[in-house]
Amino acid sequence: PLLDFERLLMVKRPISTPRLGLPANFHGNEALPRSGYDDELVTLSPVHPSGQFTSIHRPGGNFIGDVDLHFQGDRLLFSSLDAQQRWRVFEIKLDGTALRKPTQIEESDVDNYDACYLPGGGMVFGSTAAYYGVPCVFGASHVANLYSSDDDTGDIERLTNDQDHNWNPTVMTDGRV
Repeated sequence: PLLDFERLLMVKRPISTPRLGLPANFHGNEALPRSGYDDELVTLSPVHPSGQFTSIHRPGGNFIGDVDLHFQGDRLLFSSLDAQQRWRVFEIKLDGTALRKPTQIEESDVDNYDACYLPGGGMVFGSTAAYYGVPCVFGASHVANLYSSDDDTGDIERLTNDQDHNWNPTVMTDGRV
């Protein structure tokens, strides 16, 4: 009874892929291999083992992760690699159109990932732009701090200042992240 919906949004990854796409608990996405994936954003309908997959987006051998469905259910954010092999946040409509990169930090040595929508517009995302490293591995693993961005103004604001990762931002029912 809890699965009372018509479609399930998911990342489809071939069983032959040796990796799950999950970094160790002291790493972020930047520690994941940058190749060896063949992921696809799909919906499953009906939500049943006999259901059919419908493709939304297949980036051609790249990772897809950190999926966040918009409040209106018409688009989503996800993390993947750009043409320069840097982690970026992408947005796409559920019909597979309008693929774009929302406002984020575009420096060549910065990774952005793990975003969520904000109720008033814009998004919160993790970024290595602070250039911090995890102390327990002698700074060898880059730390993601949280940033917010506004597509309308182009403004980006740093929200956290930590030497440990800030992962999985989520908007709570009272609006706090």
